[in-house]
Amino acid sequence: MKNKKNKPYVIVGLIFLFLVIVRACGKRNDENKQPETDSTTISSSTDNSAAVNDESQDTSEAETTAQVESTISSETSAETTDSEYNAPILIYGGKENDYSEVIIYNAGTSDEVKKTGYFLPPGVYTITNIKDNFVQVNVYSRATKIVDGFEEAEDVSFVKLLKERESVDVTISEGYFLYLADGDNVSAQLK
Repeated sequence: MKNKKNKPYVIVGLIFLFLVIVRACGKRNDENKQPETDSTTISSSTDNSAAVNDESQDTSEAETTAQVESTISSETSAETTDSEYNAPILIYGGKENDYSEVIIYNAGTSDEVKKTGYFLPPGVYTITNIKDNFVQVNVYSRATKIVDGFEEAEDVSFVKLLKERESVDVTISEGYFLYLADGDNVSAQLK
C-alpha cells in the first residue's frame, strides 16, 4: 500500500533527475558544437543568435517540463480512477445506493413483492459477508416469467449462504442483479 502512495513522488523525482541530466548534457553538447572563432570576428548578430538559441532551449525545456507534468497528471488521475473503480462496494440489503433499483413482481395484485436489486457493472466480484451471522447472496435476471400464476425471475444464476466473514466469487452478467434480504450486508470487490 505504501508503494502506491509514494509512486507519484518517485515518478516526479525520476522525471526531475531526467530533466537535470538532459539539461546538463544539452549544455555540454552546446559547448562542443560552438565553432571556434577569432574573438575579433564575433559580431552582434552572433550574440543575438546565441541569445535566440538560449531562448529556444529554454522554451524547449519548458515544453518538455509541461509534457512531463501533463503525463504525471494523467497517470495520477488514471490511478485514482482505477482505485476508485476497484474500491469495494458496500451493499446493505434493502437500502438504496448508486446501484440499487426496486424490482416489483406481481405488480398491482395482492401478491405484489418488492425487492431491492443491486445492478453492479458486469464482471466477477468477490462477495464478502460483513455481518456477524449468515447472509444469503442471490443473483437474479431482470427478465421475468410466470410460474403457477406468479411472476418471478426468469433465471436464478447464483444462490449461496455465506457464513460470518466468508467470501465467494460471483459473476454478475449484463441484465442480472444481486439481491440480499433486508438487513444483510456484504462488500463486493471487482476482481
